[in-house]
Formats: sequence, C-alpha cells, structure tokens
Amino acid sequence: GLFLAWSGAPLDVPEAPTREDARAALDVLLGLLADFTISDSGGMRNNFRAVWVAALLSALCRYSFDGPVPLFLFNAPPGHQGAGKSLMAQLVGVIATGEPLPAMPYTTDDDEMRKALVSVAFAGWPITFIDNVRAHVEGGAPEAAITSHGTIGGRLLGSSNPGPFPWRVVTLMSGNGVTFSRDGWRRTIRVELLSRGKFTSSDVPGQSERTFKYRDIIAHVREHRRAYLRAALVVIRARHVAGRPHEHVCGYAFGLYHHIG
Repeated sequence: GLFLAWSGAPLDVPEAPTREDARAALDVLLGLLADFTISDSGGMRNNFRAVWVAALLSALCRYSFDGPVPLFLFNAPPGHQGAGKSLMAQLVGVIATGEPLPAMPYTTDDDEMRKALVSVAFAGWPITFIDNVRAHVEGGAPEAAITSHGTIGGRLLGSSNPGPFPWRVVTLMSGNGVTFSRDGWRRTIRVELLSRGKFTSSDVPGQSERTFKYRDIIAHVREHRRAYLRAALVVIRARHVAGRPHEHVCGYAFGLYHHIG
C-alpha cells in the first residue's frame, strides 16, 4: 500500500478506477508535456512520453514493489541545448515530492560516484537527479545502483562505515548526446527531446515568436500539484484494481499507451 502525507483538500482517488478513468488521468499528466518537443524518430514519440509517465509512477510507488528500477534518461542530440531536459525531469520531482530536485553532477571517477550515491542512500532521498551529463557514462557504481535489489555498499564520505545502505531510489539523468557502456544502456530507458528554438519574428522571416502553454511550469505544478498527484494515483490505483498487469510499473505505463491505441 501507499501512505500519503497530505495536508490539503482530499485527493478523492476512486476505490476502483476504470480504464477510462486511467486514460482521463493520463491525459491530465500528459498535458504538462505540451511545451516540450519530443522526438518522433522511428515513431517513438508515444514511447518517449510513456517513459516520463513511468518515471513519475515509479517515484510515487517505489516502495510498493521489489527489484530494481531502470535509470530514466532525458536526452537531446548535440546542438539541441535548451530542449527542456532538466525541466522535464524536475516535473517528476515536484509532483512526487512537492519540491524541485537537488541536482547532482556526474563524475567519471567511479570511487567518487560511489561515495555520492552512498550519500544519497544515507540521506534517504526518494529520487536522485544527475544533471547535465557531458561525459560517457560507465563504471561499476552507477550500474550497480541501478540494478540494486534494495541495498548498496560503499564508504560514506567522512566515515569508515562500509554499509550496506538501503537503496530504494529512482534515478533520473539529463544530458546532450549521452552515451553509456553496453551494460549501462541495458539498464536505461530514455526520453529524446529536441530544441524548438527561441526565435522571434525579427530573427527569422515568417517565424512567429514561440509561445508557451505554461510560462513557469514549475510554479504551475506547485500551485496545481493536487490535481497532478491525484491523476498519477488514479493511474496507479487503476493498475492495482486491474490485477497489476505487467510485472513492473514501467511496463504498465507502456501498456496504458497500447490500450489507448
């Protein structure tokens, strides 16, 4: 089960949501992605949108299932800066926790990366966000954390305690043209974003100024968090009532798209 520490108006999640209820709730969540240009390379746009949904659902119900969670990568090709990679990841944090996520840098020093991840485990963070990665990602520390079945080992900075430490963390990462080791790719699912550019009519003839549905989407989500949190919990509850189809909540997010068609 899930326990929600909530001081606002009741979320009113139905006891037995239908598939139609889940679809309606999914539409509420996907409305937040209106200002992002999600790649449709290979017809993958809906799959990429499902990855974002899966990241959110995983963050909300991480303690309700055993086993590891893949790394969720928000990626854009080189030259597509400003695509909103970090912002899309932050939406997961604000809905799930009420606050933007503290960003953690990636380092190619595997020992330092292990210490950073152990610090995350010790602090009890539900989500860790590795932002603006500019290097090839490989190494035993991140790969071991992603496939962890509940604990990770390693020395806490400033301590001789080798652990193990509890690890029920959802890991998000953003970057441009991020590459992984072979083992890293097998542990990762991704969203591919493109930059739409920020032109004005004076910059490019015939090009109107880019408009946004949400000028400050973080402020919007904070203000309306109840609606988005409720929508996510309706989807999670609908899955439970349906007998938990798909072994993993990530698979459920993709399955929901399949049913929608």
